[in-house]
Amino acid sequence: MVDSKDDLFLDMEHLNSIFCKNNLFYVASHNNNEPSFITIYDKNFRIKKRYAKVGTQIHNVYVDENDIIYTLNSRSDQVTVIHNNNLSALNIHITTGEKCSKFLRGLAKTKDYFIVGVTTFEQVRKERDRNPSWIFFYDNKWNYVTHIELPECTQISDIRAIGEPDFAHNGVEFPYDKLYS
Repeated sequence: MVDSKDDLFLDMEHLNSIFCKNNLFYVASHNNNEPSFITIYDKNFRIKKRYAKVGTQIHNVYVDENDIIYTLNSRSDQVTVIHNNNLSALNIHITTGEKCSKFLRGLAKTKDYFIVGVTTFEQVRKERDRNPSWIFFYDNKWNYVTHIELPECTQISDIRAIGEPDFAHNGVEFPYDKLYS
């Protein structure tokens, strides 16, 4: 049996997100204290490419129509953008104006907006409930549009667009009409 206080248990590699496009699977993974990476697999699950050191504790992965890869650099308050053609990365900062540690998790993409979930980060997991969280809206060039503050929210685990296709979730529309009809 593994002791939950064992360093190996606390720093196990795990998958956070899978995005599918053109018969490829883009898989975002991280260890808690090691650089995160994105691995691209073909339909037979053979590794085609791996992007190493793309952030710290990344979550979510989205590939747009120009093969630009987006992932949330969760512990650095940034969105990492990987330009597939030249393998460079650009970090776009996300700021809440609050003086607290933040954790990015949850990415949606509509026709007009990137939507990002941001949660107050506490080192001790049991202290993460009932802290402020935010949902940020950015235009297609990552210019800030607005945000919604959720004053006493449990951690945000994911963000979904409702009532229109969510391109960060493979273009699938959340079934709003089936839930509320």
